[in-house]
Amino acid sequence: MRDVRPAVRKQAFVATMARELTKHNRVNGPTFWAAVWALRIKYGCPVPAKWPRARSYVDPESTVPPAIEAQPHALKWVLSDTFCLAPAQWPSSMLGAFQYRLIPSPFEYGRIFLRKHVPYVTGDQSYLDYVYLKLYCYGMPINLISSHFEVEERAVHESMFRAMLRMYDKPSFVIWATATDFKKAKVIPQMWHACSNKSPGGRGKFLKRLQTDIFSFELNTLSSWVNSPLILSYLIHSTPKQPRDGVYLYDKYLGSTYR
Repeated sequence: MRDVRPAVRKQAFVATMARELTKHNRVNGPTFWAAVWALRIKYGCPVPAKWPRARSYVDPESTVPPAIEAQPHALKWVLSDTFCLAPAQWPSSMLGAFQYRLIPSPFEYGRIFLRKHVPYVTGDQSYLDYVYLKLYCYGMPINLISSHFEVEERAVHESMFRAMLRMYDKPSFVIWATATDFKKAKVIPQMWHACSNKSPGGRGKFLKRLQTDIFSFELNTLSSWVNSPLILSYLIHSTPKQPRDGVYLYDKYLGSTYR
């Protein structure tokens, strides 16, 4: 098992997807995306108009397309209509995983950049749980996840449940899930007091990060907000709301079935 490098955690999930689908550790996101384009053209599958353009062409000597083709379940998904297209809803096995009645959609969860909030160790079960959950959000059917990783479908459901339940231990995720519009919401005195020792750069920089890049906070910076019933209730029930997707840094590779 190896630590997931910080540089990798900052990338879109497509970089992780590239490694997990090809089972090659040195495949990066742009190279993988170019290979996906090439394979869909090769097999006569349409390339959706809304997809980001491939930033590079596939070198004829590239090993990435053959690496995808060598994984039949990954190839089947890459060539399908659900590739990088979030499903409209969660499977029923997920319903008990959501806390505080905050339920992001697969599209909303799939799109966010979790940064350092991603599990650190490749091959660790918590990391695999996260990968299965993200792949589902990107449109990979559970039966294909099961076949590609050689685990039972029941185990995939259980992993996804654990991964989502674990997200509610991450304060930045909980605050993001409240869908609070921090450009309009009033930061009440109790919130400033709770974070007075965790506001690097002062209130101005702290507020800007709340508004633009909430997952750049350290893991426990916002823990006092989540642990305070008053503050959390205020954020859930009494603040102006905004869409959860597209406000913070998000993954442009992922589309949605409802758009």
